[in-house]
Amino acid sequence: MANRAAYLIAAKARPLVIRDAPMPTPEHDQIVVKVGAVAINPVDAGIQNAGIIVEEFPSVIGVDMAGEVTAIGADVEHLKVGDRVLASADSNPGDKVLNGSFQYYTTTHHKMAAKIPDSVSYTDSCVLPLAMATAATALFDKRCMGLDLPRIGSKSNGLTLVVWGGASSVGSCGIQAARAAGYNVITTASKKNFEYCRALGVEEIFDYNDVDVVEQIVMYMQGKKSAGVFDAVMPPESILACNVIAHRSDGFKHVGTVLPEPFPLPEGRPSDVTTSYNWGSWLKENEVGDAVWVDWIPQALADGSLKCKPDAHIVGKGLDDIQGAIDLYAKGGISATKLVVDFVQ
Repeated sequence: MANRAAYLIAAKARPLVIRDAPMPTPEHDQIVVKVGAVAINPVDAGIQNAGIIVEEFPSVIGVDMAGEVTAIGADVEHLKVGDRVLASADSNPGDKVLNGSFQYYTTTHHKMAAKIPDSVSYTDSCVLPLAMATAATALFDKRCMGLDLPRIGSKSNGLTLVVWGGASSVGSCGIQAARAAGYNVITTASKKNFEYCRALGVEEIFDYNDVDVVEQIVMYMQGKKSAGVFDAVMPPESILACNVIAHRSDGFKHVGTVLPEPFPLPEGRPSDVTTSYNWGSWLKENEVGDAVWVDWIPQALADGSLKCKPDAHIVGKGLDDIQGAIDLYAKGGISATKLVVDFVQ
């Protein structure tokens, strides 16, 4: 089959233009994926509607995907042709501007892909890649929180991690990854998502709509050793709230965020708390990528300890439905679910 892609032909251009695309070939550290399903992320709507990040056109956007490996580069050892994978597209600005997931075939760095078992569908598994990359970077990269790495059979280390926004895609992945690393986790969510978060294994949940939610968390943390605070959402108000919690808790006074540079951090943060930026593709540069994508995710999906959360909500089939899915996301109201387009080839 020839390749086709949904192109963003100019800044804020609408709609995406479906047309033929080059068939990709892998570089030494890449794989080619025949895309079976994609998920929609906030950044996709932001790129098209607000003109963020991408400055070169035409561009193929999209990050989350799952599919079949059809070719591998010379340095790829943990994957082979025919493997089923979930993957985060390596579509950074520059020479990879055409490497997004909104096409039938694309390339990505092998450390941004994980093998999935036959029991896990493409439509379910494609909800994980970007959220997991973002959460894992914040939690485990030494430039960020630098926590212990996740592994199968980890024992509790007695430390408590606070995750702000546990029902978000990133929060859902962060909770599961942190628990696999041995941390006790508490989180915030709206009341309607308490059971969702409880099913992920959190120790306690707090309603972020409560005016005294920060005080509630600080009181709960008394007598506990903090592993830090992870803000899985982006508003300045949540970053400040997380800083206050870290400041008033005993232990690691650090806030990991989902905020990429050069977005500014809010003013007024406590001086004894450090706050880190995040870029999910950092994982391919160090041991965190191997630990998460190569070692942990495949085993955890196979034994059921890692769940594909939030649940996939299939809203279309094929490239022609990508634009509608982005528009649906941009309308808002998406909670504890992820919009997915199934690629029927």
